[in-house]
Amino acid sequence: MPAELVTAASILAGSGVSTWVADKLLGPSFDALGEQFRAYAGDRLSKILQRFESKVEPEQLTQLPPGFALQYFQKASFSEDDETLTEMWANLLVSASRGYHSHHANFADILSRLGPEEVRLLNDLVPRGETFAPCPPVNLKSSIREELAAEFKAIYYRSERTAEQMGKEAVDRSQLLYKKKLSWPGRITAVDYPYSCQDPHVYGKSSGGFNMDATYDVLAGQRLIDHFAFDLSQSFSSPYVEGVLVTSLGINFVQTCRG
Repeated sequence: MPAELVTAASILAGSGVSTWVADKLLGPSFDALGEQFRAYAGDRLSKILQRFESKVEPEQLTQLPPGFALQYFQKASFSEDDETLTEMWANLLVSASRGYHSHHANFADILSRLGPEEVRLLNDLVPRGETFAPCPPVNLKSSIREELAAEFKAIYYRSERTAEQMGKEAVDRSQLLYKKKLSWPGRITAVDYPYSCQDPHVYGKSSGGFNMDATYDVLAGQRLIDHFAFDLSQSFSSPYVEGVLVTSLGINFVQTCRG
């Protein structure tokens, strides 16, 4: 008597996912792929799929392409057991199950390369409830520089000050620039403001530390953010500002995986 065919849907259903979810997502075209799914159907994938199930209704789902489903289940099953990552993997599947597009495969690949620190930082960089142009302006960095230069000019001109006051105000101005909200998703990461050549003041770098720099580098490596750095004026006391801007890919990725 031939052995009973082990389907992908039956494996997923056996891991705690409702049968209707497994059948609706996978369908009969996945029946021959059951054994390949067995390696991925552990506790991690079960948690993600149960989170996914809590977000959808049967009539909202469409069948997933086999290639994407295999890629998704493999990568999701090996992701870190972290609440933010669980939510983002579930939301990515929600989006794909309501109408698959090739960018879903790209997003699954990107998400598999990010850890909890990277996804939380990226979520912080992209404000919720706001809409953005499909692509950033061509002259975005120039606009940001002009924006910060105007901010610096506005906080610089005051009454005559003593050397002690100038030193304190140098730190104050660095903090003001460091905390300024940009007109595009991103962040100032460091301000070096030497109000004299002998007494530089750096704000941001020391508080960010190596781990923060490494996290930014990971996001930049996935083309989710872009670094910038420039002086705000031509004088020796010009602030030197570093920061990051979220790319259009980064914004689309966050908005898809954040739900």
